[in-house]
Amino acid sequence: MTTYSVCSRGRSARRGARRGMTLVELLMAALLLSVSLAGMVGTWLYMIQGSITVDNRAAAYECARMVMERARSNGFSVNQPDTMSLPMGNTQSTWQSGHYVPVRYFDAELQELAAPLPPAVTVSNTLAPDGARFEAHTSLSPASNFPADRPDLRMVGIVVTVYLIDAQRNTDRSTPIAELKTSISVGGV
Repeated sequence: MTTYSVCSRGRSARRGARRGMTLVELLMAALLLSVSLAGMVGTWLYMIQGSITVDNRAAAYECARMVMERARSNGFSVNQPDTMSLPMGNTQSTWQSGHYVPVRYFDAELQELAAPLPPAVTVSNTLAPDGARFEAHTSLSPASNFPADRPDLRMVGIVVTVYLIDAQRNTDRSTPIAELKTSISVGGV
């Protein structure tokens, strides 16, 4: 004899109605998933951009440090004329030396590229050499306030400013990414 329970039939009917998800529930789940993924991707892109910026700043600082160390190792030029041009007001000196190269280019591995530009060449409208990532400018400013009886205290201020070069080999000189300053004297740094 077969017996059917009304209760079991009712449960199975209700269980069948609960199976699966409605279209609205699926759309809400997809919306939540897409919003959270978009947020994660945005955060990831922000972190990558921040990492690139930090890497560029660190490399630019290293370029500036290398140029500054080269200037410090060359020291105060012994063949510097006594009548070195002094700045008038707030202008830079026009004194040039064989130890002083105003612009140097470096690639992404911080290797110096091409022959440095001679002091007479301006870089305001020139393109950087192929493969250049950083442009380092060196400027000198002689100090005129040293004691007359102590020529060993005569000083020259050195400023190295590094700019980033874009993929089209243009340099944005309005925003330096690294800058170092120091002074050297006849007696030492």
